[in-house]
Amino acid sequence: GKENVREDAKTSQYLDIKNYSLIKELGEGNFGKVVLASYKIKNQLTAIKIIEKQREEDFKYVRREASVLQISSRCPFLCRAMATFQTKVQGSELC
Repeated sequence: GKENVREDAKTSQYLDIKNYSLIKELGEGNFGKVVLASYKIKNQLTAIKIIEKQREEDFKYVRREASVLQISSRCPFLCRAMATFQTKVQGSELC
């Protein structure tokens, strides 16, 4: 209903990489890296996870991690995903 439309409008500002300034790499793993970034609209620091998606197993990992983050978002002791989106840059997804 109307609540979903308002929520979509609120979160859509998070879905553009142009709204972030990448500062430095925080860590790297098997599927990608985590970067410290500044969210320009609110001048707020955040972490962005950049996930490589070059092989079929990478897609499976992305879907599994998205499911886990959705479930864990209800727990105050775990990190949560604010938004997920893809860029036009081939091979990466920013979370």
